[in-house]
Amino acid sequence: MTDTLIGIFGIAGCIAMLWGASRIEPHWVSKDGRRFVCRVQTLGAHDLPDGPWREMRAFVDGSSVVLGSRSRRAKRLSGAYRVAGRAPESPGNRAIFVLQGDARLLVRIPAKSRATGTLDSLVTAP
Repeated sequence: MTDTLIGIFGIAGCIAMLWGASRIEPHWVSKDGRRFVCRVQTLGAHDLPDGPWREMRAFVDGSSVVLGSRSRRAKRLSGAYRVAGRAPESPGNRAIFVLQGDARLLVRIPAKSRATGTLDSLVTAP
């Protein structure tokens, strides 16, 4: 009986740790909100998300956002983009922005980040 309870508590503990890890998203932002780390996902046909979220570095240069990464898979997304808009509804405590450039991208950052105000100021009219 005790072996069964230990097994159940072990599995419950693993599930709780996985749930907690999915809620934590590492984020760094400079004091002025112009340099930050974000998650990026491409938009495919019919503006549906395509592929996994990838971690990238961003820098606000004037009216554009410059993305960069050391990862080979995310390297093709590097470049300058303009902020096309902000998603009205975002899951959890996250803000999602749409970037337009060589490709259309979704950028996800924590809603309380200093970078949120910076990106909000760059949103252009459609």
